[in-house]
Amino acid sequence: MKQSSKQNRKTSFRIGKVRGDLRGKIWYLTYQENGKRLRPRIGPDKDHARQMAAQINSQLERRVQKDCCPSSSTAN
Repeated sequence: MKQSSKQNRKTSFRIGKVRGDLRGKIWYLTYQENGKRLRPRIGPDKDHARQMAAQINSQLERRVQKDCCPSSSTAN
């Protein structure tokens, strides 16, 4: 039995600590920063939402590494 393209379309994705959700025709990202949940509205383009999710995840990972493991170059 053939499924329609609407049934095949995924409505969410995850990149690291960032989740993307499709609500209607608009993509939103969900992540936590400093103990607060953030849900920025991205727009109708899934590829753009995935790029933004990857960028935000990268920033979150750098903050976590900076907070937990200070670089050895500062300790002289």
